[in-house]
Amino acid sequence: MITSNWVQAQSLKWVKIESAKTTDSDIQSQFQEMLQDKSYSLGSENLPSPRFGASSWQTGNNEWIIFSGIGYDPEGRWGLLDDMWKYNTSDNSWILLSGQRKVDTQKWTEQTESPIPRRNAISWSDNQENLYLMGGTRLNDTEYFYDLWKYTVKDGIWTRISAKTTANLNAVWGIQKGGSGDGLNPGSRAGSASWTDKSGNLWLFGGYNMDNNQGHQDLYNDLWMFSVKKQIWTWVSGSDQPNEQGKFGKKGSQSSELAPAARANAAAWYDNIANKLWLYGGNGIDTTGSDRGGLADLWSYNIGKNVWQWVGGSVGLYANNGSSQAYPGYRWSAATWKDKEGNFMLYGGQNKISVTEIDINPTVWKFNPVTEKWSRLLIDGAPGIMSDAEAFTDALGNLLLFGGRKLNSQTMKGSPTNEIWKIKTN
Repeated sequence: MITSNWVQAQSLKWVKIESAKTTDSDIQSQFQEMLQDKSYSLGSENLPSPRFGASSWQTGNNEWIIFSGIGYDPEGRWGLLDDMWKYNTSDNSWILLSGQRKVDTQKWTEQTESPIPRRNAISWSDNQENLYLMGGTRLNDTEYFYDLWKYTVKDGIWTRISAKTTANLNAVWGIQKGGSGDGLNPGSRAGSASWTDKSGNLWLFGGYNMDNNQGHQDLYNDLWMFSVKKQIWTWVSGSDQPNEQGKFGKKGSQSSELAPAARANAAAWYDNIANKLWLYGGNGIDTTGSDRGGLADLWSYNIGKNVWQWVGGSVGLYANNGSSQAYPGYRWSAATWKDKEGNFMLYGGQNKISVTEIDINPTVWKFNPVTEKWSRLLIDGAPGIMSDAEAFTDALGNLLLFGGRKLNSQTMKGSPTNEIWKIKTN
């Protein structure tokens, strides 16, 4: 049984990180229609524009890379951002790796030599620190991508792996689970959970797809593995049908017949010691298969045994807001980290869909995968980030956040931000 307790973390506090001083006059831009705040920056030559839904990777040399996302460019235009940045955690400096610091206007063609801008794409890093990017969606959520790319950090070169660059592509599951081959693939996806295991294989769970059900936006609960060595996909678990409800079984039991409900934008962690994939919450399907909303269930997948386990949390939609319960409550698009001890960390996430009601989840949750206990950390201050932030760590193990949707005190709505916040753990 999962239990929870408050942990008074008086030595921990949120700190806003000031990036290296900028010289670009764009940083003085005032976007008054959105935010009446003179400190609000639309980016500069050495500061990314405010955004959410970006793709990100952590490298092994205290650097962190982000790509695209949706937000405002330095001229105040809204759209998908055509840029790729590197952040150095040692001196809090940004470097523009590629792109034009403008919202994207180009058409997607077969001739593109690098991924075009997108949001809610799937990202991984392999054991050689190559970066991978797949899928995502355009601004209007009518084009879901299938393309799979590899980025070589030392050379700064993108290489397209997938043979096709077609939007809204059907998945090809094959005849049965466990099969693999050149033709099998997850199809076009966005908002999928992702992991890299200790063997360097890339894993993908669920997410959105547009085309598989007569042009509807569907959710899936299929689990896929991509072999970097063999360059092939394997359909491992889950259903080939859209909008599947979960198969829970008895809490704590393990079976290859069990599977989480279809969902997107779930929290995900990899336990390299137990070789397990962990999944929490997301925006997904209820127990009847007829409705979708916020989920609050915790699952683990044992790679060696090929079994799912429902570890804890609630079965239905919109289960508690985490204020007094033993687990974080329903949410999607939360920020996640692993701390130095291997605990899973969770912050924020969206759990309201309303134009009149704003809800921020300011609590940082910690989950110990060995004891299977949640703890709520009481940390001084809060960044006001609602959801969709990118999370990473520095060399000292401090937890950092970049971007996301931040509560605008003037409009009481969520606005993209380019702030960096840190939880000082030492």
